[in-house]
Amino acid sequence: MALAPHELRQGKWQQVLRDCFEPLEIAIDTGSEESHPRLVNEGVSLIIPGVSELDPLRLSYARTGRALFNLEDQRFATEIHTMLAHAISSRNAYSSGMQDERIRIARDLHDNLGAQLLSALHSKTDQRKDTLIRDTIADMRDIVKNAARGGLSIGDLLADLRLETSERLEFANIRLTWDTTCDDEAAFVASGAAHGFRSVLRELVSNALRHSKGRSLDVRLTYRNGTLRFTVRDDGVGLPAEAPDQGHGLANINARILALGGHIAFEDAAPGLKASGQLELLGEI
Repeated sequence: MALAPHELRQGKWQQVLRDCFEPLEIAIDTGSEESHPRLVNEGVSLIIPGVSELDPLRLSYARTGRALFNLEDQRFATEIHTMLAHAISSRNAYSSGMQDERIRIARDLHDNLGAQLLSALHSKTDQRKDTLIRDTIADMRDIVKNAARGGLSIGDLLADLRLETSERLEFANIRLTWDTTCDDEAAFVASGAAHGFRSVLRELVSNALRHSKGRSLDVRLTYRNGTLRFTVRDDGVGLPAEAPDQGHGLANINARILALGGHIAFEDAAPGLKASGQLELLGEI
């Protein structure tokens, strides 16, 4: 009954109560403020509180008028009322989760894939176009994985990131040094947080590929008690001489990390650019 379409639930709930108690009358009890089933009029009637969108009901004259409602009826009504409330709550939570997932997928498609494909379409160089298309395919893989699994372990996340980063840098003939420290590789990472950090790291790597002119990239990641600390350093040209806080797409990276509730700092590593930051990976984003 709880899984029935919204417009059919009231009728099905009343049918359940008829089957259980055989009342002569079932009426909507608009003035009821009860939170639990209660006997009234010395057992002539049984009040059933509302559940979710279902109206509170007054059952009168049990067993087709042959008996009064008793304490056993009240106890049984409490059991099925509690079961109904739990079933409807579970269904509503499931429906809400599905809607949130649809919104997340739509947002990811719009914000990531749409923008990257548009940039690839108008790219002036084949190398830039190839990089954008590769990023788009990786993003699509993320969206599918998150929809199917709802999240992943920190060990799986770091392994996926290492493989993806290695493939991108190998294509550009840039050497990767990757170092990770993790106190619990099986720790679950919420899908929003995982996807958010993946986007941040991908942006940092893209920045190195596009602007640093370096030949190596060093990535160090430490995960402890739900907090991920990271350092990404290249050996290229470093921060631009003018507007260092806006150059190299750093403002966009900073906006991404702030949206995740973390922080990041950039400094000239002489040579190269060094980005250091941290964020929480346990909470849903």
